[in-house]
Amino acid sequence: MFTLELRKVGVDVVTFGQYMRPTKRHMKVAEYVTPEKFAVWKRVAEEMGFLYVASGPLVRSSYKAGEAFIENVLKQRKQEQEVSDINGVESVKNLFAQKDAE
Repeated sequence: MFTLELRKVGVDVVTFGQYMRPTKRHMKVAEYVTPEKFAVWKRVAEEMGFLYVASGPLVRSSYKAGEAFIENVLKQRKQEQEVSDINGVESVKNLFAQKDAE
């Protein structure tokens, strides 16, 4: 799968969209992709570790990519900080427990 290769080289944002025929002079749509299939692609890409995935029939490659990327990076950092804070509190509790046991 090409998305796996993208993750290997450090790509963090991926978008999946549907070609829409703008006029009858343009190429015909070969297949309409269902929203369910887009949802599967989104889930798989998130499981691969992409920080942001936009997946849907009206999604375009520039689909709020910058804004969404920053929001997701900040959300991830906040979650990491919360885990770090919890671990710090647990470390302090353990130190007090050790001192009480002495």
